[in-house]
Amino acid sequence: MDSLVKNLLGVLAAGLVIWLIYSLAFDRTGSMSGEGDVKVRVEHSDLEIQVRATGELQARNSVKITGPSGMRTAGIFRTTISDLIPEGTVVEEGDYVATLDRSEVTHQIQATEAELERINNQLVQLRIDTALEMQSLRDQLINQRSVLEEREIQLAQSKYEPQMTIRQAEIDFQRAERTYNQQKSNYLLKQEQAAARIAEVRSTHRQEQMKLDNLNELAEEFTVRSPAPGMVIYQRSWGGRKGPGSEITPWDPTVAELPDLSEFISRTFVNEIDISKVSVGQDVQITVDAFPENTYTGRVTEVANIGQQLRNQDARVFEVTILLNDSDSLLRPAMTTGNRILVDRFEEVLHLPLEAVHRDTVPYVIAEVDGRPIRQEVVMGAANNIRFTVAAGVQEDQNVYLAYSGDKSELPFVELERETKEKALQDIREDRAAREEKRRQRSREFRDETPAPRRSSNGGSVIIIN
Repeated sequence: MDSLVKNLLGVLAAGLVIWLIYSLAFDRTGSMSGEGDVKVRVEHSDLEIQVRATGELQARNSVKITGPSGMRTAGIFRTTISDLIPEGTVVEEGDYVATLDRSEVTHQIQATEAELERINNQLVQLRIDTALEMQSLRDQLINQRSVLEEREIQLAQSKYEPQMTIRQAEIDFQRAERTYNQQKSNYLLKQEQAAARIAEVRSTHRQEQMKLDNLNELAEEFTVRSPAPGMVIYQRSWGGRKGPGSEITPWDPTVAELPDLSEFISRTFVNEIDISKVSVGQDVQITVDAFPENTYTGRVTEVANIGQQLRNQDARVFEVTILLNDSDSLLRPAMTTGNRILVDRFEEVLHLPLEAVHRDTVPYVIAEVDGRPIRQEVVMGAANNIRFTVAAGVQEDQNVYLAYSGDKSELPFVELERETKEKALQDIREDRAAREEKRRQRSREFRDETPAPRRSSNGGSVIIIN
């Protein structure tokens, strides 16, 4: 009896071991989900391709507040902002905005004043020297005139003298006359020469005086005043915003701006990986960090052709300008924006998460067929940052593994039929070409319809929204 019980227990134990081994093997084939398995269903719906980027609000139209316009003419190629009123200050036309560093223009004024003083001294000395020289020449001319008259008298008195005496008197008279004419001609030339020297010095004096007047006017322009009423916004560039200590050059004289708050753009930068997807005319959904509950719409108006490297960033980016369709009194320049650029929308397509695809020689997914996992080849279409469209290989609502705990290499691999694969790839190419042509056409139409922004630098009306 005891042996029978022992045999029975042995059979039960052996069966339990066999069942455990079978269960483990069964789990590894995937007919039952392991603890690490994650499945999703193939969805059939619309899929949007978006490019996301952070940007900054700017007024589309603005009046530029610029520094002195004559810096380059004066040989001043850079100066710095010494003082600038706080950003957001509302000013009237003619109100104080900023002060620029006057050290360079002051140095030039001092140098010009010293040069003017030297020229004045030179002119006085030249007049004195000319007066003395001309006085000496006049005295010589008067003396020679007396000599000439004496020789003329001697010649008249010698008419009763011998012929040789008469001839000597004629020679002395001719010599005196010739000397007188030479001195007279020399006097006239010296007079013209002195007048020319004085005119030259006077011309230099006028030029230096004009330069001094221009420098004094330029120095007054180093106190920058508003050309129109509006709200002062600091000028922004790739190096950051301008403020006290920032450089002003003849090529970039803008100190600040007076924005038109009735129309805004979002200025953003897209990385070089995604820039090929962005084009003029694409729709954009915009959010503002200051008012996360509000959503605005816009369209891409400009895409840079050349990338740039921003400060503190390694990757190159391309500037993209987005025009907001909406006007809101809450919006202000320099607010941070979130921009979702709609690159494309695929309607009623099969799509899966990107985590579901695996790559060997061809892309495949681990799909569930008749309750068992297989490696199914797929044809991938367009993709966004999360999901991709499936042109062939799976069906709607079919289960696909996002995470598979077993050994993928042991699963059977199912290739697509050649005709099915080629047709899917051809459909993708044709669809891509059609969408690209549509995108180009939309960009051309948008450029024709959209006027260029106005960037005035010499005043104008600016709307302030309270």
